[in-house]
Parts: sequence; structure tokens; C-alpha cells
Amino acid sequence: MIISLINWRIISSFSLIFSNKIFYHDKEKFYFKKILKSHFLAIFFIYTATMSRLEDKNIITSKTKIEATKLKEICYFFSEDFTASQTSKKLKISRQTINTYYKIFRELLFNELFLIKNNQNLAISYIKINQEYFYYLEDTNYILIENNNPFFFQINQFLQNHIHNIFIKNKKIKKVKLIYNHHRKDFLTLGFFSSSKEIEIFVNNRLKRFRGINKENLNIHLKESFFRFNNQKEFIYNKLIQIFNL
Repeated sequence: MIISLINWRIISSFSLIFSNKIFYHDKEKFYFKKILKSHFLAIFFIYTATMSRLEDKNIITSKTKIEATKLKEICYFFSEDFTASQTSKKLKISRQTINTYYKIFRELLFNELFLIKNNQNLAISYIKINQEYFYYLEDTNYILIENNNPFFFQINQFLQNHIHNIFIKNKKIKKVKLIYNHHRKDFLTLGFFSSSKEIEIFVNNRLKRFRGINKENLNIHLKESFFRFNNQKEFIYNKLIQIFNL
């Protein structure tokens, strides 16, 4: 299981490295070595952190190890967005065991790797929950901007210093477009716009199901909500089946 997980992580990571999306031109030169080095380190960090968390949970030899058919069923109910309590009742497995597997699934699935290109336009919106602002990037998918990513930390700092008060003062403005310059390592504001409320409605409706979420767990629930908005249930299920080689 660990070997298959390693192969999946390495293959998916290096496919991203060698895709055209990560290259950028500057004076008609490819900065391949610089990009390869920086993104390899980012991928290696994500990979080792994930493996470390898997070892902490003893995914292979722990007391929570169950037969493959049951694991497939847990994967199915997770992909269908059943809560741990609902899945526990369906499968007659303890809620603690279901929660353990759900946490493992989240660790494996929710690592989004965003690769920035030079002079790339960034569309950033926000969602407000419990009087707190959470920013997200509108790329191919919607990506929650978290401070545990160095580049996203830089974006957050810029938003807090230059954009946040504008959002507060004008409720009609929900999106800002920025451009990032690698050499200056700075952002330029291109303009402010309205934004679709589709993902905000989806996230709020989903979070209501939990009837109150602890502040320390809010971020992971938000991340999961964004992931589920971006991906079909069938994709989530098939990805888990692939990871666990079921």
C-alpha cells in the first residue's frame, strides 16, 4: 500500500513539473533549472509531510486495519459526503474508526499544488464565515489560500495590507485581479470585480450540516468543501480506490 502510494505521489508530482504550465518566458529564455528546483522542493515537502502523517496514523498495521471490502465501502460513503456518524451507522463500524479513515483520506486528497507562472494574472475572491474572511484563488479549480504555502502566505500579506479594507468598505466588490512579477516578487492590482456566489452558497450549505464547527477544525472543513466543489463524487471515489489499490 505504501509503495503504491509512493508511486502515485511521485508520478502525479513529476507530471506537474514537466507539464507546460510550470514554465515561463523571460527575455525568451526558459528558467527550467530554477523552476524545477523550487517545485521539486515543494513537492518533496508535501510528499514527506504526507508520508509522515500516514506513519503517525499507522495506516498499515494499526488496530483500525479492516478488510478491503469494508474499506471500499468507507471510500464510497466518504466520496458521497456522508458524515462519519452516518457512515458508522450504515456500516456498523465505530465512529472513531471511520473518523480515522476519513482523516487519512483528507490528508491524501486535499494537497493542492498551485504552480505560478511569471506575470500571471491571479483572480482572488473571498468567502466570509463567522465574521472571518477566507480568500481563495479562481484558477482551473477554486483553491483556498492558506498560510502554510510560502507563495500563498505572500498573497495573504498583500491582501491584508492593500485589499482587505476595500472589500470591507464595498460589499459589491468580491474579487480582485492581481499580476505577479517573479523578479520584483511583488503584486500589481489590475482591478476589482463582482464574483459568482456559487461556491459561497455551496460551502455555506455544506457547513450547515455539521451544526457548529470548532474554530480549529474550520480550515480543514473549508478545504474539504473546496475540494468537493472542484471534483465529482465519482472522481473522489475512483481516486481513493486507486490510492489504496482496491
